[in-house]
Amino acid sequence: MTSKILASDTARFVPAFVRDPVHTAAVAPSSPALAAAMAASVPGTGEPTVVELGPGTGAITAAIQRRLGGRGTHLAIERNPQWAALVQERFPGVQVVLGDVADLLGILADHDVDPADAVVSGLTWAAYHGRFVAELTEVLAPTGVFSQFAYAWARRWAPPARAELAALRRHFSDVAISPTVWHNVPPAVVYNARGRAVGPCREALQRRATGLPVTFLGFVADRPTVARLPAPGPHETFGLAAIEALACGTPVVASARSAVAEIVGPGCGALAHDTEDGFVRATRTVLDVDRQVSRQAASARAELFPWSNAIDGMLAALGA
Repeated sequence: MTSKILASDTARFVPAFVRDPVHTAAVAPSSPALAAAMAASVPGTGEPTVVELGPGTGAITAAIQRRLGGRGTHLAIERNPQWAALVQERFPGVQVVLGDVADLLGILADHDVDPADAVVSGLTWAAYHGRFVAELTEVLAPTGVFSQFAYAWARRWAPPARAELAALRRHFSDVAISPTVWHNVPPAVVYNARGRAVGPCREALQRRATGLPVTFLGFVADRPTVARLPAPGPHETFGLAAIEALACGTPVVASARSAVAEIVGPGCGALAHDTEDGFVRATRTVLDVDRQVSRQAASARAELFPWSNAIDGMLAALGA
């Protein structure tokens, strides 16, 4: 952006901040330096899907567009009608949606957006609702990154800023904080959050497993690593792994000869013959089901298998 446009945009920000400081967040648009730091999370190759929250007058939008260079998909959600129209005029290649991030999942579903490789937010933390960070883990692709700026002077002591960082660390396994971007008013840092967080008991479990042939992988985000993992066998005791996956809304593909066959139901998974081709076919069957439908079916199926049923069944089988 030219200095003339930046001056003009600053004049737009001041009255907007006075009217609605929660959603405007700043008295001036992000500087080119901060915008570039925010856009750095956008993949430099391929056809990435980028979701931008609160583009304002387009400072970060411009950096994202430069980073994309005509590749991929760029959708921006803006609640201010004047700013939404301005961003659409300045960046015809961006799909600008007039809406509120409180309806993030609904907006992305309505516009048939693929899992995001990057979600870049220019909004203040106070603009988000309570489940926002949890919803981000549903919006992002497995290797996706959520980028959010925070003012350097506030992040260490201001309660909202501290709560923001704590929430990110609860839901993501890796939260990196950039060096301070001094060429911004005020100076800021960028949080880059990626990878779903591990459970709170992991450290205790690892200590108890010391000396045992157990490997804790955490969340596996890349396909080559998954491909190198041992294939599942036909034996599974309680079917706990399958039930936990279903409870998380994840469909299950299992051997047709395993006990898990009693757990997997229509719409929430598929059974496979114990061959490579069999598992490929079963996986494709699962992928053909609408994602939201399979999530709901999986969660509903898991509710049919509480721990009480598992224990009762085991005791009955043992004649106890």
